[in-house]
Amino acid sequence: MKRTILAALCAVLLLSGCSSEPSVEERRAEACELFASVTPGSLELQEATSTLADASAPSEDRADALHFTMQFRSGAFERGPYDCNEPADQKWFEEHFGRFDE
Repeated sequence: MKRTILAALCAVLLLSGCSSEPSVEERRAEACELFASVTPGSLELQEATSTLADASAPSEDRADALHFTMQFRSGAFERGPYDCNEPADQKWFEEHFGRFDE
């Protein structure tokens, strides 16, 4: 009798979708939280540094990257926290956390 009840309970849990895997929404929410904790401007700085290190990058791009780097290092660059729901930050979010297609 106990085995029958246990088997029935397990079947109900499996059928109800009870799972230890987080849902897409939960994973995206966790990624958004991590994304918001990244130091503002650090992703742009990383891109600027890559541009400066690329000898084949156009000189205009390298000049823009150097200008950004100087602004960031001097504290003149200001921005709020990264936001996964902000269209301007979508590129950074997808690049570092992937897409969460629901």
